[in-house]
Amino acid sequence: MLFNVYVMGSIQVEVETAEDAIKRARDEFERRLRENLSAFMQAITVEEDTLLNRTDYYDLLNR
Repeated sequence: MLFNVYVMGSIQVEVETAEDAIKRARDEFERRLRENLSAFMQAITVEEDTLLNRTDYYDLLNR
């Protein structure tokens, strides 16, 4: 049976039962959450690094 699964967008999955579709939706949600969280954390890290580098640069100018 074909189910439409909506998780931050949509995918179509072919599974045997509605319970399988729910499990697939949960798995897809967790996968996309990990991907987005990882990208978000990388962005934060880059911003923090940039700010630290900027601070170090200003400290060198002020010496």
